[in-house]
Amino acid sequence: MSHHKTLSGEVRQRVVAEFDKNSLEKIKVVLERWKNQTYCDIRVYFLDEEKAEHPTKRGLCISTDLLSELKRAIDAALVAVEEGDAQN
Repeated sequence: MSHHKTLSGEVRQRVVAEFDKNSLEKIKVVLERWKNQTYCDIRVYFLDEEKAEHPTKRGLCISTDLLSELKRAIDAALVAVEEGDAQN
């Protein structure tokens, strides 16, 4: 886990999970505090030639109030895949 701090020392971001999408990209799940609201940012990052990570525009940023809804949607997708309903 990594933390990004403001000049006052307040923690503003925290990486709670990350995994490789492929050899050049990874997905990070980051909790962010902004304007007295907490958000969950799930974003694709790419690695440049020097292996430095950079965020892309591909991702989802939602209020943490909606995380249980997102979990229900992901659980439903997993059930559909397991039942073979993912193909058209």
